Amino acid sequence: MDIVVTTGSDKAYLQKGPFSLGDEPTDDCFSSRLSMHYLCDAIKESAADVVLIACTGPDYSVQIWEQRGFQMPIKRLCYQEHMGEITALAWAPDCSYLATTSEDKTLRIWNTHTGETLSIYREQPAIRALAWSPDSSSLAIGSDTNCVSILRIEEQRISAINLGHAAGIYGIDSVSWSPDGARLATVGDDNTIRICDGLTGATILTYKGHQQDQWILNAAWSPDGEWIASGADRIHIWSAKTSTCRYIYEQHDTAQHWVDAIAWSPDGRLIASSSTENVLHIWNALTGANQCVYQHPYTSGQLQGLISNALAWDTTQLYVGKAGQRLAFASCNRVVSQIEITAIES
Repeated sequence: MDIVVTTGSDKAYLQKGPFSLGDEPTDDCFSSRLSMHYLCDAIKESAADVVLIACTGPDYSVQIWEQRGFQMPIKRLCYQEHMGEITALAWAPDCSYLATTSEDKTLRIWNTHTGETLSIYREQPAIRALAWSPDSSSLAIGSDTNCVSILRIEEQRISAINLGHAAGIYGIDSVSWSPDGARLATVGDDNTIRICDGLTGATILTYKGHQQDQWILNAAWSPDGEWIASGADRIHIWSAKTSTCRYIYEQHDTAQHWVDAIAWSPDGRLIASSSTENVLHIWNALTGANQCVYQHPYTSGQLQGLISNALAWDTTQLYVGKAGQRLAFASCNRVVSQIEITAIES
């Protein structure tokens, strides 16, 4: 099934879905948070890609869902140790662990196979951003104190880094590691993005190109670590070495919505971005030309509280190097689709 195709060298197909992750919670305190990861199931003879989805559920729970091959997603586990609204969650790169934070002022790291809590860090500030380093040795934490902290997993030690973000209402909105784990990009309420050394915390570069825009919520690294895509209304593509802006992507309708997820394809050729009206854009990373637009089923006013979409490109060995690429899109109303992008033959 075609989604929408514009002029360009790629064609997008809705490969699987949309699938619903059960009934949507309706309580006022529900906060939609999602995180996804592709995992190659090499155990079975007919190795199939598995999409793992972590999402918030009722009663401050975190649910783990699994979609195997072309089957319907199934709920694998429900973690119910938090006592307040979930504010952030993040998969470890090998998908064995999940880090979650809550308004109960705890940061928890737990086993996604058994639900066992491995570590608890209490009396934490309000945390709204988490990111694991590529080697899973460190967890970056962004809080409303406008500081970023680094949790060294083996040492079980949290150290704060003051990057000089100006004070704001929500503090740090996003943290993301460079693909080699050497640098960390942080997004603050002061409409700046700062790149720091992942080991020492020393500031390397500050990007101020968003000063005339409304705000920034996301920053995503290109696979080669050379570029960053950032924004919430307009998306800037800029050099992570010189802070020079290449271009600005302005195709999302942000009059009443904002961009809440950005992700580069594994080969760096495409960028996917989604907005809070459950609309997905896939576009050319080099030129900004829009390749396709996809609208998830959505009813205005479905959710209350915080809402968030999630994007995950397939980086498994089953798909990397093939002619096409695949992307999973989970929207804030708990609907998941998998989209295949293939080259158009001339």
